[in-house]
Amino acid sequence: MKRCTYGSDEEDALRVALIGDSHAAMLSVGLAQQLVSNNWSLTTYLGNGCQWQSWSNGDRDCQSEMGRVQEELTTGEAYDVIITSASREFGGGNKAAAAQAYVDAWEPVAARGTKIFAIADNPTVSEDSLACLTRFGAGAEEISRCGDNRSRALAIEDPLVRATDSSRAELIDLTDIYCDDDWCPTVIGGVIAYRDTAGHISGTFSRTLGPIITERIVERMQG
Repeated sequence: MKRCTYGSDEEDALRVALIGDSHAAMLSVGLAQQLVSNNWSLTTYLGNGCQWQSWSNGDRDCQSEMGRVQEELTTGEAYDVIITSASREFGGGNKAAAAQAYVDAWEPVAARGTKIFAIADNPTVSEDSLACLTRFGAGAEEISRCGDNRSRALAIEDPLVRATDSSRAELIDLTDIYCDDDWCPTVIGGVIAYRDTAGHISGTFSRTLGPIITERIVERMQG
C-alpha cells in the first residue's frame, strides 16, 4: 500500500486522507482535480480489497498494511479530514459485523478531532446493463435506456451506511446521482458510469463526481 500525496503544498492546506479499497481508489481520479482549488493536500492509503476496518477480511497483506495505517492514524499527526469508501460486498452476509468493524477502526481516529466522511458505495451493475452499451448498431437513444432496476442495483446492503448510524463519521450518499426513483442508468449525463461488473466506476465519471463530493464535504464542514 504505497502512500502518495497530491494537491496543495501550502502550509495552511487542509490535510485530507483517502482510505479504502479499489472502489475508494476510483474516487481519487475525480478528487485529484479538486485539490488545489480547495487548498487540500490529499494522502492516499489505497489497496485492492483493503477496507478501513478493524478485522481481517482474509487478505493477509491487507491486514498487515491496514494495521500500520491504523497506527499512523492514531499516533501520528492527525488529519483534518479522512474520506473512506469501499465495495458494498464487504462483509458478505454479516453486514452488522462489517459495519462494527468500520466503527471500531474509525472511532479512535474521530476521537482525535478528525472529521470522517464515508462515501456510500455506488450501486452494483449487471452484465446485461454493460452489454447493452456495446450492442452493434445501438444509438444514443437506445444506450440511454441501459441500466438496472433500482431495487436490483441496491439490493446488497452497504455496511458503510450502517456504520455511520453508530459512529461519528458522516455519510455522503451519492445515490441521487446514480439513480432515480426506479432506475439506475449505466450512462449518466452522457458519460459511461461503470467500467466493469465489479462496480468500479469509470475515470471519466469519477471526474464528474469530484466537484459534487468536495462540495458536499465542504458544506458539512461549514454547517
